[in-house]
Amino acid sequence: MKCLFNGTIEISATCGREAEETFKATYPGIKIENWDVIREVIYSVNNAPTIEKIRMYDEDSNTFYRFQEPFYEMGKKSWGMIYASEKEALEDGGIVVNGKSCCINHRHAWQYADAFDKEALMMIVKGYGLGTGEDQYEEVVDVEEIVEIWSYEDFCNIVEDIENSMYEEDEE
Repeated sequence: MKCLFNGTIEISATCGREAEETFKATYPGIKIENWDVIREVIYSVNNAPTIEKIRMYDEDSNTFYRFQEPFYEMGKKSWGMIYASEKEALEDGGIVVNGKSCCINHRHAWQYADAFDKEALMMIVKGYGLGTGEDQYEEVVDVEEIVEIWSYEDFCNIVEDIENSMYEEDEE
């Protein structure tokens, strides 16, 4: 938090509605005009991955894996991870496409794990592939349903277990 010379306070924080209400109760005389720095969780973990689920999802051509930040609405369009919004992408000459970038199986998703932090979630979604995106690597998907949401750590841990067991089997 920093106090500016014009009497306004600039706050940068990661918190939810509970923190907003606490702030308002603690400082009733201070009016906050812009609460958009308050991030509300939109998506939460609702299940955990298993090897059986991963095998089942990998075999289903209409099921995809998608890393998703819990504070941002998934939406229906893609514009690349380097942009914060569709508007920013278009202003910079980027390409915006209908559908969401997804991965066709757990190994494909695993390749992108390092691009996300532990706050990210792994969504298992059902939908229809529309072709590859601009990068020619990720499938762009018309998402119809979110099947499950796993924690980043649970997904990474089980994929490491799968990869290690497959590696051991190959050595024998």
